[in-house]
Formats: sequence, structure tokens, C-alpha cells
Amino acid sequence: FSVPEPGEKVKENIAVPKEAVKAGPETESKLRIFEIKGENGLISPSDFRAYQNDIVNIKLTAVDQDYDLRLEGYNIEVKAKKGETKTIEFQALNLGVFNFYCSLCKKERVGNVIIVPK
Repeated sequence: FSVPEPGEKVKENIAVPKEAVKAGPETESKLRIFEIKGENGLISPSDFRAYQNDIVNIKLTAVDQDYDLRLEGYNIEVKAKKGETKTIEFQALNLGVFNFYCSLCKKERVGNVIIVPK
């Protein structure tokens, strides 16, 4: 799996970070900032990719109803009411594929986070 950089063209459902900046002066890890929307009962884009040890920051905007996101493996959950933007942020320590769930969406499993080695 490749990890997209800001401005890169990718397949439709793969999230491209709005920003990817060094996470600190003594590290190669990056802070990757993503923006996603909940609209029409769906969350998009739905697939996120990052390198191990990157900081992943996802801003969820609930456009037309309430949305929630739960990321398995990281014990992270956030709920955004209609019109709100909520942020989840975590360090991608573990390699693998981690599913996102939304109990308020048309489909419960809405996407995944793929963490790959640098």
C-alpha cells in the first residue's frame, strides 16, 4: 500500500491528507491531517493510509445529520452532531488494517485505516 501525500491524485475513496508536516524536529514521522464528511448516511473518503509512528488527525464534519466514528484497535470514538466538526487524533503505533464503524450510517462499517512500515 502506498501512503498518499498532499495534492496527490488517488482512487476515489482513499483520503489524501490536506497537510503532512514533520511531527517534530528529531523524527521522520509526520502529522497527517485529513478532512472527511458525513453526508447522505455515508462517510467519505473512507480509507486512510499512514506510516507507522505518524500522527493521524481526522476532522469529521457532519453535514446533514449526526454521525459517529469508532476506530477499532485504538479505543477511539467521536460523535459529531449535524453541522459540527469533531477531530480524532492518534499515533499510528501498530501495523495493520483497522476498521472504522458508524452506528448512525447506512452501513455500519464505513472504512479503514491502513498502517504500513516506513
